[in-house]
Amino acid sequence: MGFFDRAVLVVFALVTTVASLMLLLAVFDVTGPLNAVLAGLHTVNGRWLTGIISGIVFLISIRFFYVAFRRTSVGQALVRENDLGEVRVSIYAVRNLMRRVAAQTRGVREARAEVEMTPGGLAVHTRLVLSPDASVPETTELVQKALRDTASEIVGVKAAEVNVDVVNISAEVRGSR
Repeated sequence: MGFFDRAVLVVFALVTTVASLMLLLAVFDVTGPLNAVLAGLHTVNGRWLTGIISGIVFLISIRFFYVAFRRTSVGQALVRENDLGEVRVSIYAVRNLMRRVAAQTRGVREARAEVEMTPGGLAVHTRLVLSPDASVPETTELVQKALRDTASEIVGVKAAEVNVDVVNISAEVRGSR
């Protein structure tokens, strides 16, 4: 949910809270605030203000229906065609696969991955945290080969480049994000 939708949600929640409070007060026969609102409706300015607020709440409600029922797209995807039709693999799925493959390599404590399609094939960029006993050249080469092979064998796309950045060497085990 984006910033705009969050802001609209806050406004909608406030209006709904006030309306619910007014109804609760009416149920318990505390009609002072409700009478003030009804008295305001008898003036031209009060009707305009109520109309504007009601219109805004209505538009917010329509926005929430749209957000709730809109069809979300897969986003960017790798597309392959064969004689049976089209196969789409989302970039999100490929990124998660690459992150998992890198994280499962011996000597890797934590891994992050970003992928993008280039004219030459798949470009994979990984950021690793290695364990202190891991050989950096050996581990990074293992990660590069594993990612290249995974792209080719599982995803079915040639890996044009596999870049590895070692951002830390740490004995701490942290959850990957």
